[in-house]
Amino acid sequence: MPLTYAQIRTFNAVVREGSFTAAARELGVSQPAVTAQIKAIEETYDVQLFERSSKKLVSTELARTLFATTERVDDVERDAEEILTTLHGLERGELRVISNATPSMVDIISVFANRYPGVRITARNGDDGAVIQAIDERKADVAVMTNSPRGERFTTIPFRHHRLTALVPRSHRFAARAMVKLSELLDEPVVYRMADSGSHRAFSDALLMHGLTLDPVLVVETRETMLMAVSAGIGIGIMFSGTTVQIDGIVHVPIVEIPDHVVEDVFCLRLHSRRRSIAAFLSVARELADTKPRGSKV
Repeated sequence: MPLTYAQIRTFNAVVREGSFTAAARELGVSQPAVTAQIKAIEETYDVQLFERSSKKLVSTELARTLFATTERVDDVERDAEEILTTLHGLERGELRVISNATPSMVDIISVFANRYPGVRITARNGDDGAVIQAIDERKADVAVMTNSPRGERFTTIPFRHHRLTALVPRSHRFAARAMVKLSELLDEPVVYRMADSGSHRAFSDALLMHGLTLDPVLVVETRETMLMAVSAGIGIGIMFSGTTVQIDGIVHVPIVEIPDHVVEDVFCLRLHSRRRSIAAFLSVARELADTKPRGSKV
């Protein structure tokens, strides 16, 4: 029996979501139905597509090779829907957005949702790796992030410029300063993001360039946890300005030796950039984009 379209859609969903349950939720079917479709493929062709364990589902090498071809079916499906709904403009549709910088994503979505109320938007956050992976695996349509990937595969719009800053409580002696030096941070308890974060890499590079070393008092995974740690007086945080919501009582102080600004981009896969919902989102981003760098004390 030849491979069916329903089986391909099911297989793609399982690979993307990493579990039968999540795939069923995405497809709007029962979990046993998903399991049955995958089992049918494996039995028909006498292959193993997934390695099953009590904790997670892992795609085999064969499954990854197959997905490199079958994922195009999802693109065809979405493009076909675009063609069939052209006469309705953007009265309806779907857009999936992911970001490593919540404020900018919310700013764009706010304008987009008001302009195109019929488009259903799903938004989520992730670290740099999760954002790029979501775009590559078609789990998201468009992304907003600092240090975005470059290359011909992507359509990229520079959106905002941010400067690396020291986050201090308003009661801290640095709070009233226009800037702070790296050397002054050496005697302070400092809170880092995880090593794969852009702020961690930028700060570590600056320390290395100036022959300085600093051991953090705490390493956290998310920006929200860092803000809570700074608010609690655990230490000084290191973060790009404008990449998280502002919290009363916390001040961003620019660092003297790190004058460069990092660019926050809005980007998508180039082959998807003409889809109406994505093109409209990119257009809103262009309208809202900064004309000059940010990064002064707030």
